[in-house]
Amino acid sequence: SRMFPRLPVALLPDMCLNKEKFKDTTNEVLMTTKPVCKDFTAEDLKNGLPCHEFVTGVNATAKYMGEFEKGVLAHDGAVLLQSPFTFWVSIHDRVYNVTQYVNDIRNEQTKQIEKDHPMAYLEPTLNNLVINKLNEDATELFLSVYPDDRVLGCMDELFYVGIIDTRFDVICYVLNIIMYFLLCFVALIMIAQMFCSLMYIAK
Repeated sequence: SRMFPRLPVALLPDMCLNKEKFKDTTNEVLMTTKPVCKDFTAEDLKNGLPCHEFVTGVNATAKYMGEFEKGVLAHDGAVLLQSPFTFWVSIHDRVYNVTQYVNDIRNEQTKQIEKDHPMAYLEPTLNNLVINKLNEDATELFLSVYPDDRVLGCMDELFYVGIIDTRFDVICYVLNIIMYFLLCFVALIMIAQMFCSLMYIAK
């Protein structure tokens, strides 16, 4: 939920970060350790939606939510591909929304993504993976450069928004086929009725 802030970048493990970017202590966005609900919309702020700063990060959320944390948002792959305003990467069918990160590392004038941008705080290999696999499945590349899944913990903290829906419901599929058949049948009846009406008028 967007009411539970993500872990601040500065609190992530060193293995996930480009420590060179943190030498500039004037960069408040990277240096802050205060949790912020970045996913709030203007509507949320207007309605005074609370930000539960005491529950920060995946582990803290699991601790407080416990067994009630059962829902997982499933994303349709086709819908993700068609979204012009969202940048995402999928690894092991897990969806990571990197839109804000990508927008932060764009050149303000050219709007080009810069891998050496001051806000490119991810570990260089991970940063390149995100940039090169935007709106794609990065599982194969991830497995080729990382021997284990520890780095995914950081991706979960920063960008995780759900899974790709790979379910196949036979009943829904059959019902869709029947629906299309009935629509075609009704269309044929209407066309036949139109021709009969024209023939009647011609007489």
